[in-house]
Amino acid sequence: MRHRFGVVEEQDTTVAIAVGAFLDCEHYVFLHRSIMASFEVLDYQERKIRVRQQMRWMGLRVGHECTIEYLPPGHFRTTDIVPSPRWVPGVHHVLRDTVVDVRYRKHPARDTTLMQFDMAFDVPFWLYPLRGFLQKVLERMHHLKEEEDLRVFARRAKLFGRDNNACYLADHQFLLHKDEYLRCFGPHSAVLVPENDPG
Repeated sequence: MRHRFGVVEEQDTTVAIAVGAFLDCEHYVFLHRSIMASFEVLDYQERKIRVRQQMRWMGLRVGHECTIEYLPPGHFRTTDIVPSPRWVPGVHHVLRDTVVDVRYRKHPARDTTLMQFDMAFDVPFWLYPLRGFLQKVLERMHHLKEEEDLRVFARRAKLFGRDNNACYLADHQFLLHKDEYLRCFGPHSAVLVPENDPG
């Protein structure tokens, strides 16, 4: 049985800063160490990467592999989620065909960013009555990660200016899909390409 849910949050930052943070995989295991134990890139092809992650939740470690696709300028789609290692019991043995969409776009009325988080997965009929509980756990994990990012955005804005995305543009900065990011966002967080540009 298919279950879908979504969350929309307004973030006090620019789209370029929010997207840059998503592409900065190094920060996951440092800033988000409360929920992320490891983040390893397994394969990298054009706008898709295959990663292995270990998450911490309620004293447990849960591992999985997934494919994350970047659809410029601000859309990320996660698919092909499987437990890792496969012989260790995990949530992805029962939640199948999971798709996660995260979109960042400029708020139409204010100088902020709208973050839209949509998730869909198949649940066995015997677990379907617990779908609300599963949804709350997943929403909480995502919210914790977003809160940590927002604290960093606010601190950087005080130090360097709200529209300054120079930390992601620097030559020494490792960023997934950096060429695409540079094509989409110039200095001062300007959006240079339309949403879902086929490139």
